[in-house]
Amino acid sequence: MSAFTFLGITLGLLGGAALGYSLIKIIYSKVSQQSASPSFIVACSKVGALLMLLPAFFISFTVGGNFGGSFGSALGLGLFGIPLGLAVGISIFLGFGLAFGACVGSLFGKGFLYVFRSQP
Repeated sequence: MSAFTFLGITLGLLGGAALGYSLIKIIYSKVSQQSASPSFIVACSKVGALLMLLPAFFISFTVGGNFGGSFGSALGLGLFGIPLGLAVGISIFLGFGLAFGACVGSLFGKGFLYVFRSQP
């Protein structure tokens, strides 16, 4: 593997973490606005993202790396096409995987609060 491939993978992981972080902040701020306990929703959202970290990491490498690498080679940029595609594919799939985990976690927390806060 060339140094450009390692650079593409590294940029993809950093970009995916940044994209996931920004999407997670948007998700838990929107979901916890009208909640009785916003800190619980935020905690559930973060736990959901952490639980989704390993599957999102795996999916970003297998699916995002394959799609991104093939898209990058189709761009016709020569030596820089595949690493660029790897970076984009890995970052998109990692970011949205983490956001999916945060969404599931925040909805679980909202449902938990609905069930257990409505009891007299």
